[in-house]
Amino acid sequence: MNIYVYDGSFDSLISLCAELIAAKTIPDNIMPEAKSQEFLFDKISLSFNQNLYDRLTSRLLQISKKAYADICTAFLSEKEGMEIIIFNYIQTAVRISLTEKMTPEKTAVYLENFADSSIRELNQLSKKVYIERHRFLGLIRFSELSDKTLYAQFEPDHNITLILAPHFKTRLPNDNWIIHDLSRGIGAVYDKEKNDYILCGLENSSEIIHSEEENAFRKIWQRYWKEIAIPERKNPKCQLNFMPKRYWKHLTETENLNR
Repeated sequence: MNIYVYDGSFDSLISLCAELIAAKTIPDNIMPEAKSQEFLFDKISLSFNQNLYDRLTSRLLQISKKAYADICTAFLSEKEGMEIIIFNYIQTAVRISLTEKMTPEKTAVYLENFADSSIRELNQLSKKVYIERHRFLGLIRFSELSDKTLYAQFEPDHNITLILAPHFKTRLPNDNWIIHDLSRGIGAVYDKEKNDYILCGLENSSEIIHSEEENAFRKIWQRYWKEIAIPERKNPKCQLNFMPKRYWKHLTETENLNR
């Protein structure tokens, strides 16, 4: 069994895939070094190769920018086994692009062929990440802190902070804000003076101090949400389809409900 390990970063994974494809090697598995402790003798570690990384990245972008974006998004899923799914997809993309008479346009079309399991599996993975991002565009709840910073906590299944932040940069350009992924201890911190945000590690804190206006608005919103409900038209099953219960924890309107 040949298990290849990498440092857990996206760049390192792409470099590893490039080296495996160049050597025509099919790995039994690929996993982050941190998760490979139980494999003492079967794991193989390859150092990052900037040249191979640049060449494969350039190749993938030439084949299809959408395909490259789907690879990046699939990586954000953090699903166990995602590395081998990404490798299989990249191998398919490169193989098809080298086929005689396969132009980048034809290759891009082939990468929509879901009958191919390597293509189908990666697209299913990236789709799940896109769907969760779309959900949180509506489920993120900002609260005003005592220093007027807008702060939002959330705990997504996938590592979507990177692809959420650009939306809020456009939507809230005149406020300082933070979106904080509690489960991963990371966040995006936006500075309105610089009109930009940074991704960084953030400590979890149980002492969030809201502004007086925020406390008042939270009570008003909770009352409004309760009063507009029509008991006869309640449909819990439908509600859970659009707003799964695991997301309720950080919603202002549901914070007082029993969970």
